[in-house]
Amino acid sequence: MKLNIIHLSHRTDRWETLQQELKSQNITDYQIWEGIRDSPTRKGISRAHKQIVLDAKNRGLPRVLIEEDDISFSDQGAFNYWTTWKWPEVENAKCTYHPRDRQVTVFVETRTKNH
Repeated sequence: MKLNIIHLSHRTDRWETLQQELKSQNITDYQIWEGIRDSPTRKGISRAHKQIVLDAKNRGLPRVLIEEDDISFSDQGAFNYWTTWKWPEVENAKCTYHPRDRQVTVFVETRTKNH
C-alpha cells in the first residue's frame, strides 16, 4: 500500500529525519504531499489530510494510508507489520487533534457481521 506523507517543504529538519525513517523501513512506495498552512493549525492539518482522502476517493481506492513527516517507527519491520495487518472495515471514523499535547485521537467504528 502506498504511503502518503504530508510535508511542509520549509521544514528541512523533518525532511532529513523522514528520509532516514523511510530508508530504515525499506519504504519505497510513497508520495509526498505539500502540507497546507492555515490558521488555526488544525485547520491546515485537516485540509491536508482531506486532499489525500479525496484523491483516493476519486481514484476508487478502498483505503488510504496517510502519515505526517514526523513519523517514527518503533522497530525494524514495523511498517511492514502495520501495513499487512488485517484491518476491519470501517463504518465511521472521527479524528480529533489536541493542540496542547500535539496528539491526535482517532475514533473508529467497525462493521460487524450479523450471524
